[in-house]
Amino acid sequence: MVATFEEYRYDALGRRVLSRTRRACSTQATSATDCGLHLIRRTVWNGNQELVEVQMPGHDSVSVATLENDSAAVRHEKVYGSLPGEWLIDPNPFYGRVVYTPGFVIDQPAAVTRWGLQDSLQATAQFERWLSPFTMVPHWNARGLADMGTFASGEAKLCGQSTVPATCLQVLWPFGWSVYQQRAYGKPLVWYGSILDQKREGSGLLFRRHRFLDP
Repeated sequence: MVATFEEYRYDALGRRVLSRTRRACSTQATSATDCGLHLIRRTVWNGNQELVEVQMPGHDSVSVATLENDSAAVRHEKVYGSLPGEWLIDPNPFYGRVVYTPGFVIDQPAAVTRWGLQDSLQATAQFERWLSPFTMVPHWNARGLADMGTFASGEAKLCGQSTVPATCLQVLWPFGWSVYQQRAYGKPLVWYGSILDQKREGSGLLFRRHRFLDP
């Protein structure tokens, strides 16, 4: 069960420029998805197209400097294993920036560039590394959904940026998930921008600029 409180800010043209989500999640596996995470997301617009999204920690105890942070690296709340300093998962899959390359259709960008993603899939923190910015191309279907995507290399995986060569990034968002994956995860494991997640709010509703949609 997840309890969610959300607040929004708009500019003079009615464009949403800030959303803040605070959650209380009953499950113990809060670190595996964005369940239980408090987020603040700010949007930079280019006319009627979203250009940049910045997502940072948004809980009440965070400093003003973090709430207004645009580029400095931050971590997911620490999830320790059995040994001091041991990580169980990537500590930073939901914070950072995405830059959209506008396409011919609103809310269907031609490419998405991700900044500030941390790679820490190894057991100890000494293997942490902030990945270089990388670009992916969403494949939009006739329904206007990006059910698949590829990286700039044309492949569905991006390898070789990690300190461990076998570690690869994959295109993971709900449109392309199997029924089993949707039931197992329910939400993205990595943040690639809200557009690729159908502008899903913390409440689960889909934001459609002038209305909310209950899927």
